[in-house]
Amino acid sequence: SLELHLDSLRSMLAVCFGWVSPASPLGCGAADGAPWLRAPPATVALMVATQPQERGVAAGRKAVLGSSRQRARSKHQLITLFLRAQSAQQRGSTSLARSLLQRCLRLDSADAHAALALAQLEAAAGYPERARELFLSARAASPANLKLAHAHAVFEARCGRPAAARAAFGACEAIAPGAHYTAHALGQLEESLGRTEAARAAYAHCSDSPTVLAAWAALEARHANVSQARSLYRAACAAAA
Repeated sequence: SLELHLDSLRSMLAVCFGWVSPASPLGCGAADGAPWLRAPPATVALMVATQPQERGVAAGRKAVLGSSRQRARSKHQLITLFLRAQSAQQRGSTSLARSLLQRCLRLDSADAHAALALAQLEAAAGYPERARELFLSARAASPANLKLAHAHAVFEARCGRPAAARAAFGACEAIAPGAHYTAHALGQLEESLGRTEAARAAYAHCSDSPTVLAAWAALEARHANVSQARSLYRAACAAAA
Protein backbone atom coordinates (compact mmCIF):
# COMPACT_ATOMS: atom_id res chain seq x y z
CA SER A 1 0.00 0.00 0.00
CA LEU A 2 0.98 3.69 -0.27
CA GLU A 3 1.37 3.93 3.50
CA LEU A 4 3.84 1.02 3.54
CA HIS A 5 5.89 2.66 0.80
CA LEU A 6 5.95 5.92 2.82
CA ASP A 7 7.07 4.03 5.93
CA SER A 8 9.94 2.44 3.99
CA LEU A 9 10.96 5.82 2.58
CA ARG A 10 10.90 7.41 6.02
CA SER A 11 13.06 4.60 7.41
CA MET A 12 15.68 4.95 4.68
CA LEU A 13 15.82 8.73 5.06
CA ALA A 14 16.15 8.47 8.83
CA VAL A 15 19.19 6.22 8.43
CA CYS A 16 20.74 8.15 5.53
CA PHE A 17 20.57 11.51 7.26
CA GLY A 18 21.65 10.23 10.64
CA TRP A 19 18.34 10.77 12.41
CA VAL A 20 18.80 7.24 13.78
CA SER A 21 21.56 4.67 13.56
CA PRO A 22 21.30 1.85 10.98
CA ALA A 23 21.03 -0.71 13.79
CA SER A 24 18.14 1.07 15.53
CA PRO A 25 14.82 -0.80 15.56
CA LEU A 26 12.92 2.00 13.84
CA GLY A 27 9.56 2.69 15.38
CA CYS A 28 10.52 1.35 18.82
CA GLY A 29 10.56 4.75 20.52
CA ALA A 30 10.81 8.48 20.07
CA ALA A 31 14.55 8.47 20.76
CA ASP A 32 15.07 5.89 18.02
CA GLY A 33 13.41 7.96 15.33
CA ALA A 34 9.79 6.89 15.68
CA PRO A 35 8.64 10.54 15.25
CA TRP A 36 10.13 10.55 11.76
CA LEU A 37 8.33 7.32 10.96
CA ARG A 38 5.03 8.89 11.96
CA ALA A 39 5.77 12.27 10.35
CA PRO A 40 3.56 13.33 7.44
CA PRO A 41 5.15 13.44 3.97
CA ALA A 42 5.44 17.26 4.06
CA THR A 43 7.57 17.11 7.23
CA VAL A 44 9.82 14.46 5.73
CA ALA A 45 10.24 16.60 2.61
CA LEU A 46 11.21 19.60 4.76
CA MET A 47 13.83 17.58 6.62
CA VAL A 48 15.28 16.34 3.34
CA ALA A 49 15.42 19.89 1.98
CA THR A 50 17.15 21.40 5.02
CA GLN A 51 19.55 18.60 5.87
CA PRO A 52 21.99 19.16 2.97
CA GLN A 53 21.96 22.91 3.69
CA GLU A 54 22.90 22.31 7.32
CA ARG A 55 25.63 19.91 6.27
CA GLY A 56 26.85 22.46 3.70
CA VAL A 57 27.18 25.15 6.37
CA ALA A 58 29.13 22.79 8.61
CA ALA A 59 31.38 21.80 5.71
CA GLY A 60 31.95 25.47 4.90
CA ARG A 61 33.00 26.21 8.47
CA LYS A 62 35.37 23.26 8.41
CA ALA A 63 36.88 24.44 5.11
CA VAL A 64 37.43 27.97 6.47
CA LEU A 65 39.09 26.59 9.59
CA GLY A 66 41.32 24.34 7.49
CA SER A 67 42.25 27.24 5.23
CA SER A 68 43.11 29.42 8.23
CA ARG A 69 45.35 26.72 9.67
CA GLN A 70 47.06 26.27 6.30
CA ARG A 71 47.74 30.02 6.08
CA ALA A 72 49.20 30.00 9.58
CA ARG A 73 51.49 27.09 8.69
CA SER A 74 52.61 28.82 5.49
CA LYS A 75 53.29 32.06 7.37
CA HIS A 76 55.35 30.23 9.99
CA GLN A 77 57.33 28.46 7.27
CA LEU A 78 57.88 31.77 5.46
CA ILE A 79 59.23 33.47 8.59
CA THR A 80 61.50 30.52 9.36
CA LEU A 81 62.97 30.54 5.84
CA PHE A 82 63.46 34.32 5.94
CA LEU A 83 65.32 34.18 9.26
CA ARG A 84 67.51 31.36 7.95
CA ALA A 85 68.27 33.46 4.86
CA GLN A 86 69.29 36.42 7.01
CA SER A 87 71.55 34.20 9.08
CA ALA A 88 73.12 32.70 5.94
CA GLN A 89 73.77 36.15 4.50
CA GLN A 90 75.40 37.31 7.73
CA ARG A 91 77.73 34.31 7.50
CA GLY A 92 78.60 35.22 3.92
CA SER A 93 76.69 32.29 2.39
CA THR A 94 75.21 34.22 -0.52
CA SER A 95 74.11 31.15 -2.49
CA LEU A 96 72.26 29.65 0.46
CA ALA A 97 70.65 32.98 1.33
CA ARG A 98 69.53 33.40 -2.28
CA SER A 99 68.05 29.89 -2.35
CA LEU A 100 66.16 30.43 0.91
CA LEU A 101 64.76 33.79 -0.21
CA GLN A 102 63.66 32.27 -3.50
CA ARG A 103 61.83 29.59 -1.53
CA CYS A 104 60.12 32.38 0.42
CA LEU A 105 58.88 33.91 -2.81
CA ARG A 106 57.68 30.54 -4.07
CA LEU A 107 55.58 30.30 -0.92
CA ASP A 108 54.29 33.87 -1.30
CA SER A 109 55.24 35.77 -4.45
CA ALA A 110 53.88 39.00 -2.94
CA ASP A 111 56.02 38.92 0.21
CA ALA A 112 57.73 42.34 0.15
CA HIS A 113 60.29 41.50 2.85
CA ALA A 114 61.68 38.53 0.94
CA ALA A 115 61.60 40.39 -2.39
CA LEU A 116 63.45 43.39 -0.94
CA ALA A 117 66.05 41.20 0.77
CA LEU A 118 66.65 39.21 -2.42
CA ALA A 119 66.88 42.36 -4.56
CA GLN A 120 69.44 43.88 -2.19
CA LEU A 121 71.36 40.60 -2.11
CA GLU A 122 71.52 40.50 -5.93
CA ALA A 123 72.62 44.13 -6.06
CA ALA A 124 75.39 43.52 -3.52
CA ALA A 125 76.46 40.38 -5.40
CA GLY A 126 76.91 42.39 -8.61
CA TYR A 127 73.72 41.45 -10.46
CA PRO A 128 71.91 44.78 -10.94
CA GLU A 129 69.58 43.50 -13.65
CA ARG A 130 68.31 40.73 -11.40
CA ALA A 131 67.90 43.24 -8.60
CA ARG A 132 66.01 45.67 -10.83
CA GLU A 133 63.64 42.96 -12.03
CA LEU A 134 62.94 41.97 -8.44
CA PHE A 135 62.33 45.57 -7.38
CA LEU A 136 59.91 46.17 -10.25
CA SER A 137 57.93 42.96 -9.74
CA ALA A 138 57.79 43.48 -5.97
CA ARG A 139 56.60 47.06 -6.34
CA ALA A 140 53.94 45.95 -8.79
CA ALA A 141 52.72 43.44 -6.19
CA SER A 142 52.96 45.95 -3.29
CA PRO A 143 52.50 49.43 -4.79
CA ALA A 144 51.88 51.07 -1.39
CA ASN A 145 55.04 49.72 0.26
CA LEU A 146 57.14 52.81 1.06
CA LYS A 147 60.25 50.94 2.16
CA LEU A 148 60.32 48.99 -1.08
CA ALA A 149 59.89 52.09 -3.26
CA HIS A 150 62.57 53.99 -1.31
CA ALA A 151 65.05 51.12 -1.57
CA HIS A 152 64.40 50.91 -5.30
CA ALA A 153 65.01 54.66 -5.68
CA VAL A 154 68.31 54.48 -3.79
CA PHE A 155 69.34 51.44 -5.86
CA GLU A 156 68.68 53.27 -9.14
CA ALA A 157 70.58 56.32 -7.90
CA ARG A 158 73.60 54.16 -7.08
CA CYS A 159 73.35 52.56 -10.52
CA GLY A 160 73.63 56.00 -12.13
CA ARG A 161 70.05 56.07 -13.37
CA PRO A 162 68.74 59.40 -12.03
CA ALA A 163 65.52 59.39 -14.06
CA ALA A 164 64.51 55.99 -12.67
CA ALA A 165 65.54 57.11 -9.19
CA ARG A 166 63.43 60.28 -9.42
CA ALA A 167 60.45 58.24 -10.60
CA ALA A 168 60.79 55.91 -7.61
CA PHE A 169 61.22 58.87 -5.23
CA GLY A 170 58.07 60.34 -6.77
CA ALA A 171 56.26 57.12 -5.90
CA CYS A 172 57.55 57.48 -2.32
CA GLU A 173 56.12 60.99 -2.15
CA ALA A 174 52.77 59.73 -3.42
CA ILE A 175 52.71 56.98 -0.78
CA ALA A 176 53.84 59.19 2.13
CA PRO A 177 53.76 62.91 1.31
CA GLY A 178 56.41 64.94 3.12
CA ALA A 179 58.50 61.98 4.33
CA HIS A 180 61.84 63.46 5.43
CA TYR A 181 63.98 60.56 4.25
CA THR A 182 62.53 60.89 0.75
CA ALA A 183 63.30 64.62 0.65
CA HIS A 184 66.79 64.06 2.05
CA ALA A 185 67.69 61.25 -0.36
CA LEU A 186 66.31 63.11 -3.37
CA GLY A 187 68.16 66.27 -2.36
CA GLN A 188 71.40 64.32 -2.02
CA LEU A 189 70.86 62.80 -5.46
CA GLU A 190 70.30 66.21 -7.06
CA GLU A 191 73.36 67.62 -5.30
CA SER A 192 75.51 64.77 -6.61
CA LEU A 193 74.37 65.65 -10.13
CA GLY A 194 75.16 69.33 -9.68
CA ARG A 195 71.48 70.30 -9.77
CA THR A 196 71.58 72.81 -6.93
CA GLU A 197 68.15 74.33 -7.47
CA ALA A 198 66.53 70.91 -7.67
CA ALA A 199 68.29 69.96 -4.42
CA ARG A 200 67.03 73.13 -2.73
CA ALA A 201 63.51 72.36 -3.92
CA ALA A 202 63.71 68.83 -2.51
CA TYR A 203 64.96 70.08 0.86
CA ALA A 204 62.37 72.87 1.00
CA HIS A 205 59.64 70.26 0.56
CA CYS A 206 60.36 68.99 4.10
CA SER A 207 61.71 71.98 6.00
CA ASP A 208 60.61 70.76 9.44
CA SER A 209 63.12 67.90 9.61
CA PRO A 210 66.45 68.48 11.40
CA THR A 211 68.20 66.10 9.01
CA VAL A 212 66.85 67.84 5.92
CA LEU A 213 67.53 71.32 7.31
CA ALA A 214 71.12 70.37 8.18
CA ALA A 215 71.68 69.01 4.66
CA TRP A 216 70.21 72.17 3.18
CA ALA A 217 72.42 74.32 5.44
CA ALA A 218 75.50 72.38 4.29
CA LEU A 219 74.48 72.98 0.69
CA GLU A 220 74.21 76.74 1.26
CA ALA A 221 77.53 76.80 3.11
CA ARG A 222 79.26 75.14 0.16
CA HIS A 223 77.86 77.87 -2.06
CA ALA A 224 79.12 80.61 0.31
CA ASN A 225 75.61 81.60 1.39
CA VAL A 226 76.83 81.99 4.96
CA SER A 227 73.87 83.91 6.35
CA GLN A 228 71.33 81.46 4.98
CA ALA A 229 73.43 78.52 6.14
CA ARG A 230 73.48 79.91 9.71
CA SER A 231 69.73 80.43 9.62
CA LEU A 232 69.13 76.89 8.43
CA TYR A 233 71.47 75.41 11.05
CA ARG A 234 69.59 77.31 13.77
CA ALA A 235 66.30 76.00 12.39
CA ALA A 236 67.72 72.46 12.41
CA CYS A 237 68.75 72.80 16.06
CA ALA A 238 65.32 74.18 16.98
CA ALA A 239 63.56 71.34 15.16
CA ALA A 240 65.73 68.77 16.95
CA ALA A 241 65.12 70.27 20.40
